[in-house]
Amino acid sequence: MPPRRQPPSIPLDQPLTREIRAAMVDSGLTSYALATLSGLDESAVRRFMSRERDSIMLSTADKLCVALRLKLVRQGRPKPPAVVRAAGPAYRMSDVIGASIDVVDEAYRDAG
Repeated sequence: MPPRRQPPSIPLDQPLTREIRAAMVDSGLTSYALATLSGLDESAVRRFMSRERDSIMLSTADKLCVALRLKLVRQGRPKPPAVVRAAGPAYRMSDVIGASIDVVDEAYRDAG
């Protein structure tokens, strides 16, 4: 018999996975009971609960959250990304359009 595959470890930056698993354990329900409540396959619930599966589909997470009466709540606003400016001078759109018009005018004058 081949050796049993070790379940992958969950990084700490997966808060949704961590919270769903914790709620599953805290509920005291069996994987069968959770599967029945959520309408999911019992083996999928058991594998996720026992960490044999590293992740689940979002639709599965939705069903588990409904069964466990979990709610996703925002904790403040996300930080905006740092503004990265291109090297060199900044140009206003009117400067760029004006310069383009000047180039076109010169081209017509030179052609005529």
